[in-house]
Amino acid sequence: MTFMMAVTFTALSMTIVKLSKAFIAGGLSIGNTLQLIFAVLLLALGVIVAVQGVKNCSKNRKKKQRLHNSILQSNQQIAV
Repeated sequence: MTFMMAVTFTALSMTIVKLSKAFIAGGLSIGNTLQLIFAVLLLALGVIVAVQGVKNCSKNRKKKQRLHNSILQSNQQIAV
């Protein structure tokens, strides 16, 4: 999944750079301007979703670790 995200971000970045250069050089048509706007918005949304996903995964990992530790403690108490 990380590879797919990296490829998508790279493609969006390349599109943004290409269209930005064309915009600075002499302007863009309406279609290319909209493509530039949507590429920037998609890249921003992708970064937001990726950050939220990483935060969610780290929360889940901490919960699993706490559960695992509590199970180990209860098993040790039973064994004693």
